[in-house]
Amino acid sequence: IVRALEGAKVNTVGVGLLDPEKPQPPPPGPFDELELQVAKPRCDQSLFADIPVQEWNIETSFFAPTIFLEELERPLFSAFECDWSCSRVPGMAEAIDARLVGRMREVFWLFYEPIVLLYLGFCSVDPSGESTTLGITSWTATAFAVKHGVMGVVESVGLELADIDACFSAAAAVEDAPWLEDACKGHMLQRHDFFEFLLRVAIAVHPDARNPFQALTTLLEQNVQADMDDYIRAYTTWRTESVQTQEVETVCRENVTLMRKWFGDDDSFGPKEWMAFCESKGLLQNDVQQIAWWEQIWCFKFAQIPHSTELTRPDFRVLHLPEFAECLGRAILLDKCPIDWNSPSDPTARFAYGAIFDPAGIAEAMREFFQGHAND
Repeated sequence: IVRALEGAKVNTVGVGLLDPEKPQPPPPGPFDELELQVAKPRCDQSLFADIPVQEWNIETSFFAPTIFLEELERPLFSAFECDWSCSRVPGMAEAIDARLVGRMREVFWLFYEPIVLLYLGFCSVDPSGESTTLGITSWTATAFAVKHGVMGVVESVGLELADIDACFSAAAAVEDAPWLEDACKGHMLQRHDFFEFLLRVAIAVHPDARNPFQALTTLLEQNVQADMDDYIRAYTTWRTESVQTQEVETVCRENVTLMRKWFGDDDSFGPKEWMAFCESKGLLQNDVQQIAWWEQIWCFKFAQIPHSTELTRPDFRVLHLPEFAECLGRAILLDKCPIDWNSPSDPTARFAYGAIFDPAGIAEAMREFFQGHAND
């Protein structure tokens, strides 16, 4: 045995002959593993020279929990069914012509994904500051009307502010919704209320249409679908091509302890905690409080991956750690995008055309933020 060990390419330190008369040592514990390694044959690295290094894969990365592992259409359709059943649009259509109900349902489903992104882009919190329930406020509804060309910034162009306010007030939720706080009822649009708001705006902005169905179709085609490039670029393209990358993951893993300290426990980091975090770190602060809230909630909602099923899943009100990392990255970059006060601007447009889309640039911006707040 000794001659065999001496001739083999092994490290024989600590390896001796077994004495049958002596009691055998107990099985090795976890601290003995390193000692056992020295008796293993050294691996010839030349055997692996031709094996390529495994490429980075999102399915094994920090962002793995945030990717879709199932088809999108099924949960999206379930969310649509929930929105449609809660909306008052079927009743409105039936009161005009029962044949319009099916046609209305088809057009809302056809444009449902853009409507979801549109709703996310204009979510905010109650302007009074009394509640952190998310939805479209009268302030962001006006911003939507301006951005999508249904209300002009000058007189005699499109609808007037009073028209938008009337559509908003008529569509705002007043029903007994368990997820909606009393302070928000009548002052905020939930996603199913947004259906009714769009229909009322369509009828107001296209009074010459043959029927409400034609008015709605024209609005969705000309004023919604035609302006979705900003949303796709800021929501989908940035996530898949810029943040879910090896460069950004490296920074997140280097600072995961600090992020965990800020983030706290799972299932508890909601809008209120995110807004308090932004205030403590000086992120997305503005003299106009409604703008600050809108931008903060914009980052929060656009970072939530299961947005399409937010009314059918119990966790749509909170962020998970990988989503928090994306939310933080969005806020850091949006903070660097200047606001053009000479023209109406919204977080989606500012982010889509002002943010850094290079993964290395995003990683560097996040690293600077972590280093600047390492002792917080």
